[in-house]
Amino acid sequence: MLAALVALAVGSELVIAHPTGHGSIALALLLFGGPALYLTTTAWFFGTTAGGAWKERLLTAATLAVTGVAHVLVDWLLKG
Repeated sequence: MLAALVALAVGSELVIAHPTGHGSIALALLLFGGPALYLTTTAWFFGTTAGGAWKERLLTAATLAVTGVAHVLVDWLLKG
């Protein structure tokens, strides 16, 4: 969980430092992969301990993964 929060913090810092910069695969991994990793680890935790609310977290993590891929593709299309 800590690695996911650090990834999101680093991605946010990059966006704040360069607000007009172009996106990259690394930035998409940080901004969308960080929360997806966090949701996946909390889904595993809640699935093994409490047995509830893990499906919603996995669905949201999958949505974040799809959004991250779409971000990279749209940025690639706008550049080319």
